[in-house]
Amino acid sequence: MKPTISFFIILLLTSCSSTLRNELTLNCACSLTEYFVASTDSEDNNTKEFSFINSPLFDLDVPKEDFATSCAVLINLDSEIDSSSLIKINIIKDKKGRKKTVSYRYDIYELGKITPIYAEIRMIINAFVENVYKDQFQECYKYLGFEIESKEYQNMLNQFRAGLNDEYINTRVIAFDKKNEGYNIHGTVLTAVSHLKLFTMRFEKTNEGLKIVRFKF
Repeated sequence: MKPTISFFIILLLTSCSSTLRNELTLNCACSLTEYFVASTDSEDNNTKEFSFINSPLFDLDVPKEDFATSCAVLINLDSEIDSSSLIKINIIKDKKGRKKTVSYRYDIYELGKITPIYAEIRMIINAFVENVYKDQFQECYKYLGFEIESKEYQNMLNQFRAGLNDEYINTRVIAFDKKNEGYNIHGTVLTAVSHLKLFTMRFEKTNEGLKIVRFKF
């Protein structure tokens, strides 16, 4: 069973949309700042930076680069991000004033290539989890790209459902990685009791479209 995270959100944002703020802060479960770089260098001057400070996700084996990629795609989806901008994601560990920063930079054009797949995956996992909540396991099965015995499948989803709070809000992608002709996902189920339940999935393209080929809750 995947762990859950209790969270308290501090907003220090200035110019991105409220929808984007909510998406990013719920995904990181941490303090977040956002700003443009003021520089005479043309590349730096077009860079929009987002810093995620002391997120608990990385203590639970969520890959930092995959998290950063997922955030960059969400930012790219926001209409207020200029098409000429670069996006820089800073992941900061601040322990009593001693900071350790890991940074990732993304080009808007390159992000545009993976955005449609990301959006489709997000739609699939939301439909999958919503059907688990409704106990419509047969509907969930159509999203799978592998064979599994009926009893094992039923037990797996029953265990997942038993660990969920009834006050469901939505499901979200928090880490995204394209690897070996497939896509590795870390996701969370968000409920009204302010905690995130983590899970992992792998998606691959099949003759019937994009399918879940592995999942773990």
